[in-house]
Amino acid sequence: IPHMPGWGLAFVGLGLAWLGLWRTTRLRLIGLLPLALGLASPWLMRPPDLLMAADGKLIGVRVGDIMLVEQAPGASRFTRDAWRQFWATDEPGRLPFEGAAADGRVACTENSCLLRLRPEAASALLLRGQAPSNCQQAAVILSLEAARGRCRGPALVDRVTARMQGSVAIWLEPDSV
Repeated sequence: IPHMPGWGLAFVGLGLAWLGLWRTTRLRLIGLLPLALGLASPWLMRPPDLLMAADGKLIGVRVGDIMLVEQAPGASRFTRDAWRQFWATDEPGRLPFEGAAADGRVACTENSCLLRLRPEAASALLLRGQAPSNCQQAAVILSLEAARGRCRGPALVDRVTARMQGSVAIWLEPDSV
């Protein structure tokens, strides 16, 4: 079961409080509406497509019901397991060193992985080594290492960004990130 967003928990609390406060009148039935909306909230929100840990050592990619990870030595197993529960997926797999995965939505080479997670969504690029020539194809560029100056693109999320700003969640939309 996916996680309930904060607003969903607030609606559940509001609905329960309403039901408890108006016990003797039919007005209490109004409390069922926010309660039902709150309980349905995990299925109304789309979870992020990409996650980066606060220490910059772990990147998670959600492709449908599959979770793929790219990790540096010393990456937190606890964080990876928490993401797996958050995304409600099975044991995560590794991004391939070379080749395609997830029905071709992930295409990796030695130096990068191009992530086209949904046909209508923007793409992301995961850097592994030297900057590839396709940097401009991606709406966001991710890297487990400091990547400033290696690849120019609209948005860059690297280890330095994660250490300065904390964990990063990314939603890939058709025209934005």
